[in-house]
Amino acid sequence: MKIFSITILVFLTSLISFSQETITSADITPTEGEYNLNSKMRHGFQIIVEGESKDILKFIRNNFKDNYNLKMSSSRDKMQITDATNASFSEKQFSLYVRTFNSSEKRQTLTFWMSLGEDIYVDSQNYQLEYRNLYSHFQKALKLYYSSLVDDEIKIQDKAVSSISKTYGKELKKRGKADKRLASSKKEIESLKDDQVKLKEKIKSLEGELANSEKTLSEEQRNAEALAKEFESQQNEVKQLELKKTEEEEKMKKLELRKNSILILQ
Repeated sequence: MKIFSITILVFLTSLISFSQETITSADITPTEGEYNLNSKMRHGFQIIVEGESKDILKFIRNNFKDNYNLKMSSSRDKMQITDATNASFSEKQFSLYVRTFNSSEKRQTLTFWMSLGEDIYVDSQNYQLEYRNLYSHFQKALKLYYSSLVDDEIKIQDKAVSSISKTYGKELKKRGKADKRLASSKKEIESLKDDQVKLKEKIKSLEGELANSEKTLSEEQRNAEALAKEFESQQNEVKQLELKKTEEEEKMKKLELRKNSILILQ
């Protein structure tokens, strides 16, 4: 849970950082000066813009078409419109030229010029109205362009967060199942512990019964031994009596013989 929370926080932080780094007044404030246009130095304006050349030019072209009805032609890193009319730029007929070239891996140098006639290019001193209009329209377009970059980044972050949330949900589900299995295992362990206590008590009881049985057996054995001795004694007495009887019978026989002898003599 902690890992996923940290990951989401990193995404949100990066998004905020991106927004703060891209949409600043410095980033959409062009530098005025002389720049090369068709192999001649012309007065114009230059600015460093984040992104790919085709994306930047496409956004400005669509913005100028939708908001000012200016249909600019474009090819690769160039875009322009000649002999245009639009009061929001100038009361006069004008031409716009836009060029880009790479200044770094993810940045483009955007240069634009506004011409009011042959060799007449707008600057901030001599054509203040056209300068303010041109400056304002490009600044608005660049603000919207950067806003679209942030929107795209938000969509990417939303997808990433959504993906993380799904994974997080699955992990929570797995964890829930694991918690249930753990709870079931703990319950089973407690039940086994209870059974073990009962078995120990039963063993203790059986040991007590066994001890009593051994004691009773010992007593019975002693009684049996006493009875055996008594029986042996009685058998000896019976033998003695039998011997005595035999002796008496012998005596009686002798007396009978003697009696008979006497009777014969008479």
